[in-house]
Amino acid sequence: MQSHDQDALFGAEKKDIPLDFSTMSYTHLVEILVRYLQQKRYVVVLDDVWDIDLWKQIHVAFPDGRNGSRVMLATRKEDVASFSFGVEKLSSPC
Repeated sequence: MQSHDQDALFGAEKKDIPLDFSTMSYTHLVEILVRYLQQKRYVVVLDDVWDIDLWKQIHVAFPDGRNGSRVMLATRKEDVASFSFGVEKLSSPC
């Protein structure tokens, strides 16, 4: 992550920027991300997703503030592509 991005992310928390994200706990990282994204409109692209479990592990980090935010996944795996990820499928009019 670039320095100005880190400043914006941690500025929202009003704490010092850690030297290394790898030293932070998963829970702490999720809390920071949720607070940062809560009132924002964002687009996240996850490329080359191989496992449905990835979404199950990270979806809590993306708040649904009804701001028009989107998370897009790209995959070559049919089971991942056909999984609903919590999105309701529309019924066909036929």
